[in-house]
Amino acid sequence: MAGTPLNLVSTSLSDGITRYRAACGHYGRPVGRVLARVFPPGRKPGPERRVLMGDDPVATRELLAAFNAAGTDELVLSWHDADVDVRTVHGRWESFAAALGQAASCA
Repeated sequence: MAGTPLNLVSTSLSDGITRYRAACGHYGRPVGRVLARVFPPGRKPGPERRVLMGDDPVATRELLAAFNAAGTDELVLSWHDADVDVRTVHGRWESFAAALGQAASCA
């Protein structure tokens, strides 16, 4: 896959990874690592954005499991945008980390 797609989740990501691996096999090339990039502030308001911002601990953990199941080797999350300062970005990371900790304790 040329470049790194941004904000692909669910079926789109899984289908893309499947096509990428098939193309590598077809052309006799080794399969490289699959890197998914997600920019939650850039997503439209809705459930997936809230999950990626860490607002729903159980759903956050489920979404990360879905990235893994799709075949993602690495996930890059970015919460910085032009309208926020470093303190806000740090707060987003803390919220997301807390969601993961809560989800792990709920499992």
